Amino acid sequence: MDNSWGGRNLGSTISRGFTSGLSQTLTNHNQATQIGYASLGLCYSVEKTEDQALLVPGSVSIANLSTISTSSIVNASSSTKSEEYAANSYGIMSLALNEGIPDDILSPGTLFFADNKFLFCDGGSCVYVFRETNTLSLDNPQRAPVSAVTDRKVNITTHCDALKVRQGGNGTGELITVDNGSRETNITVPRTEVLSEKVYMTSASRNCGRDCSIVSVFEPSSTDPWLYNCTVKMSPVENAKRPEHEVGERLMRLATSAIALGGPDGPNDTRSNSYPAASLFGIALNGSTEQTEYRLSRFATGMLAAVIESNTDIVLAGQMPTIGQKLNVSHWGIITLILWITAFLQLLVAVVATKVSERVVVPEGDSLSEARVLRGMVEEDVIDGEMGDNLGGKGKRLWIYRNRHVGDGLYDLYMEEVRA
Repeated sequence: MDNSWGGRNLGSTISRGFTSGLSQTLTNHNQATQIGYASLGLCYSVEKTEDQALLVPGSVSIANLSTISTSSIVNASSSTKSEEYAANSYGIMSLALNEGIPDDILSPGTLFFADNKFLFCDGGSCVYVFRETNTLSLDNPQRAPVSAVTDRKVNITTHCDALKVRQGGNGTGELITVDNGSRETNITVPRTEVLSEKVYMTSASRNCGRDCSIVSVFEPSSTDPWLYNCTVKMSPVENAKRPEHEVGERLMRLATSAIALGGPDGPNDTRSNSYPAASLFGIALNGSTEQTEYRLSRFATGMLAAVIESNTDIVLAGQMPTIGQKLNVSHWGIITLILWITAFLQLLVAVVATKVSERVVVPEGDSLSEARVLRGMVEEDVIDGEMGDNLGGKGKRLWIYRNRHVGDGLYDLYMEEVRA
C-alpha cells in the first residue's frame, strides 16, 4: 500500500547549491559579528580615576584648626613664646609650598596630591582650600593617602598705607619721623643688627578684632625709606558646616601676625622680626602697597597651610574620598563604524531570510493537519500489528521519507509506506 503525499511538498523549491552558499554566508556573518563585538574592547578601557574622587559615607581626617603644633619646631613645652616662634617658622617654611592663582583652585571632590598647589594668591588676597583624607588610607605605607578637595576655604586679605619716612630712615636709630599727609609723626622702631634689614612689627595692644592683626613694616634706606601700616584680616571659613571646620581665634591671631613674630620683644607688648634684603620678605618695595599687601597675605596663608600639614588631624564622620574607576573611550569613530556595520549586516540577513522564507513550500493546512496524518499512520500500524499477532504473522509496516529529483535542482519530498 502506497500512502505517499504526492500533493504535499515538505521541502522547499531552493537548489542545493544555493542552500549551501546561504548556510556558509550566515556562518561567516555570525563570525564577523562576533569579531566586530570583540573589537569594541580595543577601543575603550576601564581605568582608575586620577582626578575626581568617589565619595562614600565613612570617616574622614580633617585639619585641627584649634591650635598650633610646636613640637616639630621647638624642643620645649608649649608657651606663648614658643607658639609665636613656631608661627614665624611655619610661615618661612611655607615658601616651599606650591602657589597658584585663584583660577587654579580645584573643584570640590578633586583628588589632591603632594605636588598640587596649596594656596592661591591674587594681589593682596590669598586663599587656602581645605581638604579631607580617607582614614583607611592613612596606615598604608606603600601608597599615598587618598585626599580630596572640599568646598571649604578661607580668605586672607591685607590692606596697607605707605608713609614716607622723613628722618631716621637709614636704620641707624630707633626713632623715625614719617609724613602722614597732614602732619609729621615720630615712631619708635626696633634696632636691627644689619642696617638694611626690613622690620615687621605688631602689638597686641593695637586690636582690630579677633580675626585680624595690625602690622607695621619699616623699610630702611639711605635714599628712599618707607613705613607701611597694614591690616591683615582672615575671613570666616566659607561653607563651614560644623565647629571643627572653623579656624580657632588663637590660630587666627598667630597667622595674621606671624611675619612679625619670633624676634625680640619691645616696649608696649611689641613683637618684631627682621628679614635681610636678599630674602623675599626683606626686599625693598619703594612704597609699593600692592607688593607689601601680597607678601603679608602670602606669609599668613602659607603659615596656616604649613600648620595644617604639621598638626595632628581629627577624625569625623563625612563623605570619605576613594579611588573610583572611569570608562575611557579612545576611538569613538571606530566604535560608531563597528556598530553601524553590524546593524547593517543584521538588517541584510533579516531581509535575505524573509526572501528565502517566501520560497519555501508549506503543506496545506497547519501543524494540526500533519498531526492528524501522523496519528492515522500510528493507529494503522497498531491495528496491523494486532491483526498480524492474531494471524500468527510477522508482518511489519514502515514509513520512509523519499525524495525524487524533478529537475532544475528541485526535489519532491514524500513519505512512502513499506510492508516488511
